[in-house]
Amino acid sequence: MYSKLLICIMLPAFIFLSGCWDYKDLNEAIIPIVAAYDISEDKRFNYTVTTFSPNIEPEAERDNIIISKDFLNAGEFRQRLAHTSGRNYVLGRLETIIISEELARKGVGDVFDTLFRTPQIRYSLLLGVVEDRADEFMHFEEKEEKSLGKLLSLMLSVSQMHSFIPTTTLHELGIGINDIGYNPVIPTLKVQNNRVVLSGVAIFKSDKLIDKIDMDETRSLSLLRGIDTFGYIRFVVKEDGKIIDTGTVRGQNSRKVSVKRKDDTFIFTIDIDYEEAELIEHTGTQKINEEHLQKIEKNLAADIKEECEQFIKKMQTVYKFDCIDITRFAQAKWRKEIRDKIDNGFIEDAKINVNVSVDVQLKGETY
Repeated sequence: MYSKLLICIMLPAFIFLSGCWDYKDLNEAIIPIVAAYDISEDKRFNYTVTTFSPNIEPEAERDNIIISKDFLNAGEFRQRLAHTSGRNYVLGRLETIIISEELARKGVGDVFDTLFRTPQIRYSLLLGVVEDRADEFMHFEEKEEKSLGKLLSLMLSVSQMHSFIPTTTLHELGIGINDIGYNPVIPTLKVQNNRVVLSGVAIFKSDKLIDKIDMDETRSLSLLRGIDTFGYIRFVVKEDGKIIDTGTVRGQNSRKVSVKRKDDTFIFTIDIDYEEAELIEHTGTQKINEEHLQKIEKNLAADIKEECEQFIKKMQTVYKFDCIDITRFAQAKWRKEIRDKIDNGFIEDAKINVNVSVDVQLKGETY
């Protein structure tokens, strides 16, 4: 009697705790970690999306699965994939999105609108722009890199710790598309000498790519924009018109912005600090003492200031919009008054001053 009663009690528990009603084998799933977007070469469609997924099938012949599909809108991709593949498509592990330059120049708002509204998509996704077609870039993995997906995620996530190239997320792009006065910047990538490398930054106005800049201009952009980086800078020390020393320092930058108004003129002051910069190497034969460190600091500060002023001039005369993220400081005080001016002469007419402070430190006994 007791045994029958125990069975009656335990049977429902086994039924409800089994967890197998909707069981799906992971080996039958596609789990992309990178997605790449292009303008479709097929005129019947608008876009092409290419996904890069690790192949989790046991004893699979290929390490990764690369799938490309054309579609009219972003939401249609998963529907078309469902009609052509019997495998479950899981988006929760997506880490990186790559955009072709062609699509970026046309505008990414329509493509990314669906991503912003997809619950499985994380706003911390990393973004990158490639110079050529993104689908061809994804297939580079088959030729050289066996771990392209993880490589891209690593490169884009730690770029600020080793250079002046910013890390940009889907969240930041969303702000740029929806907020007046804020324009995102996204790292650019390319294949060079059979390697994937970071090449600079793509400057966006809202959702459209306006220009690509190299590593030197990227440094000025990041310093002016106040992006928290830890990059290397070459220095040249001159005395009486002659070069007496060259070398490299590595430090962390910070920025302070103040703004005041004189009638209809907005005057910005950007204070850039390149702090605790470690002297990595130098070519001079002279002894490195406090006096020489001060010469390095003075020359480096002057060079950074000149480069930043050149970039500001380019921003005001060529781009004619704020790509160094200073408009928000004026919006905090005069939002209603300048709202209609932001895209109509505001940054071009502003007066922007730059001050640079450099602190170089000697660590160890190398010098």
